[in-house]
Amino acid sequence: MYTDTDAGAAGSDAAMQPDREFVFVAALGGWSDASYATSDLAQHLVDSYDGIEAMRLCSCKYYDFQQNRPMVASIGGERHLMWPESVIYRLDVSDTLSLLLLTGSEPNLYWEDYCTRCLDMAQRYNCSRVITLGSMLDDCTHTRALPFMARRCSRRADGSLYVPATGGADEYTGPVGVDVVLAMTAIDAGIPADTLLISVPRYMEAEDCPQASLDLLRSLSRELGVRLEEGDLPARADDWHKRGDVMTHVNPQLAKRVTLLERRMDLSDVVSRTVRQTGFGQYPEACDQLVRETEKFLLDVQLRNVNLRTADGTIDAHAIAEIHTRTFGPVNAPKTNPPQNTAPTNSATTGTAPSHGAPETRDSEAGQEPKPNSEPPKNR
Repeated sequence: MYTDTDAGAAGSDAAMQPDREFVFVAALGGWSDASYATSDLAQHLVDSYDGIEAMRLCSCKYYDFQQNRPMVASIGGERHLMWPESVIYRLDVSDTLSLLLLTGSEPNLYWEDYCTRCLDMAQRYNCSRVITLGSMLDDCTHTRALPFMARRCSRRADGSLYVPATGGADEYTGPVGVDVVLAMTAIDAGIPADTLLISVPRYMEAEDCPQASLDLLRSLSRELGVRLEEGDLPARADDWHKRGDVMTHVNPQLAKRVTLLERRMDLSDVVSRTVRQTGFGQYPEACDQLVRETEKFLLDVQLRNVNLRTADGTIDAHAIAEIHTRTFGPVNAPKTNPPQNTAPTNSATTGTAPSHGAPETRDSEAGQEPKPNSEPPKNR
């Protein structure tokens, strides 16, 4: 069974290379490794840059072998016992930049000590920052760009680091993996830490997702300012898309579900883009309300025959806005800070579906009597 090993001399050599920058990157399997996108990327990087082992963490200390069992594998015609482990590799990705890449299985025990050991290694190499990578299952499709999220730390006025909370309705709160614990521990230690997350379609969770690995790799390249080797990831990503097409072709029910998800993703994208362009971005509560109400309306009423695309195939934001206004009325950004205890009364928050009949006239909505001899409202 493996014990702790580390390359102390290598760390000393790193301190003698002031012109070389080191960045600590964590890409672990387990909780934040949907469809093995994160661990596949880690293996790709180690193979592409001939990673040199810098540290190996003790298996017997951090793993419960009843939950994370050792495996027997055939290597070179011989059977070998393989224990769950974590290894830190040094990868020289350019003449001036090196990565310390943490790979392996997510530990079961002593997370605080595990993260402290990893950050001790990062400080030994004078790493300028920590980047954690992850992939999660989501209601997205293989026919659209996979949703991506970056969570970054900020500095307070006194120079200390923290992770800002968005306060949005879609902000996640709940259990986390060791990658989040590592990032938060690094921030508490004064080391800047960012998290890059990619989403993977739930209906393809049994498949490896090289497209997610490729998107994570390209995002990491942008973060580092260095073009990383993509190898065969683009070709494997194309094969993944083809497998998704076959799955929807032979399964009509899945095809219907994918179509609905596509419309929802397209709608969320265009509404988010529209509210940013129209200045609603400074009113996050109004933006969230607009997105939720419009998504609920289109899903409930199922406007299958409404053409929301222009002649060039792009989604018509004006058509979306018109449908939303006809149904819910205009969403006005607050001119002043709204009262804290005021409860919204729109259909998205009360849980009632919008009326499928004719909308009321604006006079009646304002609490006034309808004008006499007025024409009856037209149905949608």
